Formats: sequence, structure tokens, C-alpha cells
Amino acid sequence: MNGQKIIVAAWYRIGVWAANFFMLNLLFLVTAAGIVTLPPSLAAMMGTIIKWSETGDESVFFLYFSEWKRLAKKSYAVITPTLIITMILIGEWFFYGTQRSSIGVIMLGLTLSFSLVFISIVAYILPLVVCYDWTIFQLVQSAIYLGLKYWGRTTVRIAPVTLVLVALIMVFPGIFVFGVFPIVCWFLYRVTRQPIAYTFNQDVTVS
Repeated sequence: MNGQKIIVAAWYRIGVWAANFFMLNLLFLVTAAGIVTLPPSLAAMMGTIIKWSETGDESVFFLYFSEWKRLAKKSYAVITPTLIITMILIGEWFFYGTQRSSIGVIMLGLTLSFSLVFISIVAYILPLVVCYDWTIFQLVQSAIYLGLKYWGRTTVRIAPVTLVLVALIMVFPGIFVFGVFPIVCWFLYRVTRQPIAYTFNQDVTVS
């Protein structure tokens, strides 16, 4: 009897988890549809996931929009430049990838090398924006420091998941609707939580 209760409880938790991620993903897609609202939507999604983990509050709509409002200004200042640099790097990948000259190959290698370091830095930006009420300079400086210090650890964990995610998106494009963005945010939070807490010698708390 106890075994059945445990199984039912486990399935219930899985159902709640899946429904919350689906609704959060839908909210993100709707609020980020205008492109210009992408930075606060990303921050709100990460903020919701962190509060789920840190406070146990499993609400979706209230948390998402309260985080959207709280983080909007800070997210535009920090995340917008990050997205611009990301688009530039993607453009360089395609440009140098089509070059057949030795210079093109060298530039592609340099771009890919920089991209690996950049990805490690970017992984820390969203959690820092959500968790700490710091100045823009402090947030960027801390993200660069953490990304470089834990480059190997972060890259090794992120790279395989990124490849799997890209493969799934190519095979099942509809996966965007079923919670892929919150899952990515949750994964980034789990990867970066310990280095952030250890570096700043405190638990990661929501400001």
C-alpha cells in the first residue's frame, strides 16, 4: 500500500513539474514574441525557476510577471549586449564556414575558440542578474570571472547537452512548445549554482 502511495505521489510530482514547465514555456514564447521583450522574458523565466528551487513556491503566472517587472531594467542593460554579441558570433560562424581560404579556416578556429569561452561566461549571466542586486559592471565582471575560472567545468557540462538539444530541435522542431526553454534555464541554474555560491562564500539567494 505504501509502495502504491509513493508511486502515485511520484507521478503527481512529475505531472505538476511537466505542467509548470509547459506553462512557463508558453508564457516565455508569448512575452518574448516581440523580440524587444526577449531580455526581460529570459530573466523572468530564470527568476521563476530559481524561486521554485529556493522558496518552494510553485506558482507560474504570478512569479513570472513579478520577476518580469523586477528584472526588466537590469536585463535590458546586461542581456541585450549579450544577445547582440551572440548574433555576431553566429554570423561569423556562417561567414567563415563558407570560406575556403587558409585565412578563413584560421578565423573560423579563432571564432569557435572565443565562442567556447563566451558560452561559459554567458551561462552565469542570467543567474547573477536574477540573484544579486548589483551594478551592471559588477554583474558583467562577476560573469567574466566565473566563466573564465570555471571554464573547463562549465564547458564540459554544457557542450554535450547543447549538442543533444540541437539534435532534438532538428529532428523535432515542435519541441519548442513543450518546455525546452525552461529546461535549458533549469539546467544552467544547476550547473552554475555551486560555483556562484562557492565563489561568493554564501548560498544563492533570491534578492
